[in-house]
Amino acid sequence: GALVQLFAECGAAVQATDKRINLALRWQALTLQSVEAALASVLSSEEHLIAQLSQKARALMQQAASLQQQVQVEAREETDRNGLAQVEAERKAVLGIYEQAYQARDLGKAWEAQKLVDEQLVPAAQRYVQAQDALIDAQQRQRLDAEQQGREQTSIAKRMALAVGLFMALAGALLSLATIRSITTPLKQAVQLAQTIAAGN
Repeated sequence: GALVQLFAECGAAVQATDKRINLALRWQALTLQSVEAALASVLSSEEHLIAQLSQKARALMQQAASLQQQVQVEAREETDRNGLAQVEAERKAVLGIYEQAYQARDLGKAWEAQKLVDEQLVPAAQRYVQAQDALIDAQQRQRLDAEQQGREQTSIAKRMALAVGLFMALAGALLSLATIRSITTPLKQAVQLAQTIAAGN
């Protein structure tokens, strides 16, 4: 019973880390798509595409923000919370630079928009994704730790179960021996008494 419960708890811990990793990977995928659309909206020379790409970028950003909230809800470790704080700081930086670049593009300042993209937006986007990578790496380490801890706890539980089993077997054997002696000793005495009587003593 206890061993089965331990297996279940270890499995639940690993599943929880899997869920967090899955959410973070989906969040990162949406982030990459939104950054790609944002860059295209700023750098595009096709006027009819600019608004469409910008709308797509903002929609993807909203979806990414929704997944980010789910990741935050699932965060358990201090390292997760610190990692999320770093990612959020990088996300805000990207959004701020994107708005500047898009406004410059919207005002017809293509050169200024290009400069903002090359010098600020692309490096900020790289830092944003790298912060997400660090968060995912930390969660993957937590998964490995949960697996290792589960193996160790299961091994200890198995050894304890074996020790308890051996103790119970030994106690049972001693109890059986004591029971046999409690029966055979009076029986031997009764036989001896019967033999004495039979001999006329």
